[in-house]
Amino acid sequence: MAATVIRRGPQSEVSLASVSDRRVSRTHVEGLRTSAPQMIQVQVEDLLRQHSERIAIPCIADLFAIAENDLPGVLGEELKAFASRATREFRDMPNENARIEFLDELLKLDAKKVPRTLRKAVLGLEGALMEAASEMLGELRGRWDSTEPELVNVPRPPPRLSSISKSTADAAPAPATRGGKAKSDKPKAVRTPASAKPEVDPARPESIRLDVMDRLKTPEYGERGLKEAVLVGGCRHRSIYKDLTEAEVKAELRKLEREGKVKHTGERWIIR
Repeated sequence: MAATVIRRGPQSEVSLASVSDRRVSRTHVEGLRTSAPQMIQVQVEDLLRQHSERIAIPCIADLFAIAENDLPGVLGEELKAFASRATREFRDMPNENARIEFLDELLKLDAKKVPRTLRKAVLGLEGALMEAASEMLGELRGRWDSTEPELVNVPRPPPRLSSISKSTADAAPAPATRGGKAKSDKPKAVRTPASAKPEVDPARPESIRLDVMDRLKTPEYGERGLKEAVLVGGCRHRSIYKDLTEAEVKAELRKLEREGKVKHTGERWIIR
């Protein structure tokens, strides 16, 4: 079979026969840039453990872009750790063909989708490239110099009312009326008869139990389990009850633990 040749300049040509032979299947996750932190944590649970060679270039760009948001907590730390590790993996590519494949995929990506941190990591390869790959890198540099990266603002949950501001508001004096007694505008609480309490759908807790048990029983998580945040977030995402709360899922997990069906170790839930 004749080798495909890419020409990048008057004196450089690169055979892509061996490049196409070594191409691997890459994982891609859609919608990362527009997801909330809780959903991102569910989506990237397995992705962040993979070698960058196994992740699609657009997805790598998304992960670098989200990492630039300095998200709080474990998710923010894991994204920064991934960006740092991926940068090292770019430098440690096994040969020139691997670098050419990597740069070729980046050339296919819209320049505005490549965040600053990923640009810096890629341009850091300059001294380690041979002529053909070096020309490809020069082409990328030209595109990036003339195109600003797209800003990614990960949605943040609104701040909760602090107990201090709440207590201050509660302590504010009500306006005085004739006779010196203060009149409150706060409506009197109306007692709800016991018969008027909303009924709980009995299928609701059962759906939670089935979902988390099915998830924990999979071979992938059977031994190491799943982080609580990921398990709870995934259950809420898959549930037919769109108003399902985190507290409801955790309550059913604790019941399952008391029944001896699951156990909680650190931040993870594991099937017994």
